[in-house]
Amino acid sequence: MNIDIRKYLNELKFEIQAIFFDWGNTLMKFFPGQESPMATWDNVAAIDGVLDILPCLQNNYRLFVLS
Repeated sequence: MNIDIRKYLNELKFEIQAIFFDWGNTLMKFFPGQESPMATWDNVAAIDGVLDILPCLQNNYRLFVLS
């Protein structure tokens, strides 16, 4: 599913001041079979498109990562 995040946020009927992200499978890809903390994984990768949208969001919202 492709969502135009800028259009979606502009159409909301309330003001957003901050956006909270979950680390795994929201910002970073989860690789099945990994049991240890992500910092020890051999392969760590961002979700497709997240590196493009975060700079756009940071200009208008406070961004937080929860893990």
